[in-house]
Amino acid sequence: MDFKKYVKKLHKWEKITERFSNKIDDYERVRRHYLGRKLFRTQLYYVLNVFCMLQYPVLLMMNKINTNHNKNKNGINNLETIFICPNDEYKFVLEDLPESVLSEYSNIASILANDYKIPIKGFYLDDHGRELCKELAKRYPFSFFMNCSVMIHIYRIQHLILKFKPSVIITTQTDEDFTTSILTNYCEHLGVKYIGIQHGDYCYDPNLAYFRFSEYYVWDEDSIKNLELVNTRLDFVRTFKCKRFDGNLIKKITPEYHLTYYLAGDEIRNELIRIRNVLIKFIVKGYSVNLRNHPRARNARAVRAVFNDGMIHLENAREVPIGDSITNTDYVVATRSTVLSEALANSLDAVIDDVAYDMEDMIYLRMKNLNHATLRLSDIMKAELGI
Repeated sequence: MDFKKYVKKLHKWEKITERFSNKIDDYERVRRHYLGRKLFRTQLYYVLNVFCMLQYPVLLMMNKINTNHNKNKNGINNLETIFICPNDEYKFVLEDLPESVLSEYSNIASILANDYKIPIKGFYLDDHGRELCKELAKRYPFSFFMNCSVMIHIYRIQHLILKFKPSVIITTQTDEDFTTSILTNYCEHLGVKYIGIQHGDYCYDPNLAYFRFSEYYVWDEDSIKNLELVNTRLDFVRTFKCKRFDGNLIKKITPEYHLTYYLAGDEIRNELIRIRNVLIKFIVKGYSVNLRNHPRARNARAVRAVFNDGMIHLENAREVPIGDSITNTDYVVATRSTVLSEALANSLDAVIDDVAYDMEDMIYLRMKNLNHATLRLSDIMKAELGI
């Protein structure tokens, strides 16, 4: 993320929100959330809108063709509570759910997100699904990407409900999905709770604007404050202590690395070059340096291209557990990675990178750990490198 550009986008977002009325329902939540997402992906969303302009009538036609769909088919399994696991490679397990959720909802079954993405050829919406989509399209007829996304997501959640007959659906990593509020509406109409779980640290982020779940579990008050900044409803929000912050990790007596830098997974090439230039200064002074990218990084190719000389070790996030990583280094360095919170919770040395990034930008973005992590990379460089 280019912080300078991001801050400019935030200024634009603030001007947009000034025009919003105080009257809001789930349709309007979807629209405002969509606008928050679109602001940071303007060109992509324009392309997707054109594509979906062509797809939209196809979905309507398929819905008519499949009107004989058996709406009352029995569920293959009657599962009281299902948890949509992000994917089979990511080790987010049931034990990471809040204790209150685990105790309140017994026999939670895990469904892989890839199984949730069913083929579109059987597309069909029930009466309430059609009603929701019809009203959304009536209000915002030219937002084809938004309308198509809502239709497809309702179709998928409808499939899960028909197949498993749950009374509760738990999900994570969907708080940035602008369809969430409508999905919550749809589920609640069928008597199903749609529950969200926080996955990563928040900053001031319109990608999280205005969403709602039946219940939403966040880690702490800092997360709630950042949700307030983007006008997310808070009456359904509850806090819980995430197990990854239990504080049971102990740094190795002789860590393999002096410094490990943790990427967020969306840094662009110029950012990566700045980060590399900083890390190389430690290398030339004889310090061992490690770099770890996010396990679902979108910039993996750029990382390999920038760090291709072998001078800095590239850690495989899918092979090395995060606990083993942060205890095998003297300093845990990042800007907005959740790993900073994990390091602080385990009394490890968490360091904010204020060299490759501007502190003023990070303050404006309300980076969570600025007030909790006292170490700065500039101070370490001054003390150890004389820079």
